[in-house]
Amino acid sequence: MKYGADLGYALKNINLTINPGEKIGIVGRTGAGKSSLAKVLFRLVHENTSGSILIDGQDISEFGVGDYRPRLGMIPQESTMLDGSIRHNLDPLNQFDIEQMWASLIKCNMAKSLSRKIIVLDEATANVDLETDKMVQELIRKEFSDCTVLTIAHRLETIMKSDRIIVMDKGTIAEIGTPEELLAKDGMFAQLVKTSDFGQ
Repeated sequence: MKYGADLGYALKNINLTINPGEKIGIVGRTGAGKSSLAKVLFRLVHENTSGSILIDGQDISEFGVGDYRPRLGMIPQESTMLDGSIRHNLDPLNQFDIEQMWASLIKCNMAKSLSRKIIVLDEATANVDLETDKMVQELIRKEFSDCTVLTIAHRLETIMKSDRIIVMDKGTIAEIGTPEELLAKDGMFAQLVKTSDFGQ
């Protein structure tokens, strides 16, 4: 996949199988191709692409976009800001604690997801503290235990409980395996962990 005919490949030679219900972490430095994977999955890039994506054996290009996209769920990094604090907007009477508010936000954002089987988290917790990140990840694991979850991560803690981790580099899959396998391999993932360079 390219973002333009005269540009280099954003993704190339991707050959990947993700099992139903699997939790996948996706990491890599800036420009490695992490978000590009999500874009092709959601069919947001229409030109300068080749190859196919199959879900349950069906090529996603055979679906109408209006029928296909509602079957996927996305929690992006970007958020819409309102006047005043987020807390005040969510709980103007100060009746709930922060954990209850996060739980409600995720459930509301993904209310349609009960029928969705694939959830993509595109650095969804990049702008929250580590404690909140842990709480959100636990909630997602609980609420979407039957779903396939792809988590594009900016910090180690977010993806260390993944079934497998995909390490992207220059539009390709550089490494793939369980967190333990990749740490033991002492390759690119281990270097990202040592330098804390998760694509910020």
